[in-house]
Amino acid sequence: MDYVKHNWIDHHLFLVQEYNGIIIDKYIDENQHNFKKIIINEEFKKRTILFNIEIGGIYEYFEIGDSIIKQSGSLQVRIIRQDLDTTLLMKFVDLPN
Repeated sequence: MDYVKHNWIDHHLFLVQEYNGIIIDKYIDENQHNFKKIIINEEFKKRTILFNIEIGGIYEYFEIGDSIIKQSGSLQVRIIRQDLDTTLLMKFVDLPN
């Protein structure tokens, strides 16, 4: 699979994801290509979300304890913490048509 096709698939997977939970961990997974990962506690389960191709810096903005909400079909992530309620847009490398 070539690089462009792989990134298009990853971008599409980000777009269709939906989540609503509290960040309980945030780390760079050195055993898996240094992927940027967060673990969130959703209502009935823990879930790992990758931010390996997002280039807008949203991963760096996250803090443990933040509530995050993302709806399917959107690249906007709402971040809620004690003194903040904001929405950020995930950004990706421009891909050719």
